[in-house]
Amino acid sequence: MAGSSELLIAKIDIEGSERELFRSNTDWMDTTALILIELHDWLQPGSMISHNFLRQLCDRGFDVLWRGETMFCFNHRLFD
Repeated sequence: MAGSSELLIAKIDIEGSERELFRSNTDWMDTTALILIELHDWLQPGSMISHNFLRQLCDRGFDVLWRGETMFCFNHRLFD
């Protein structure tokens, strides 16, 4: 609506479905300034629920800060 394809903030708390969400179609991460996410590997130990997300995050070079159970992921390329 504002004429921009960039997201300012994406808040993700999907109770263990992180693996499916970040399996494909993750280009939106390139244009998102801040991703707040709660990871749920503890729900199913050994199932690598956060693996796809963490791989995508590292490939894009996000900066990360933890606060409580929330991971704040800053797309530093959009803050330059």
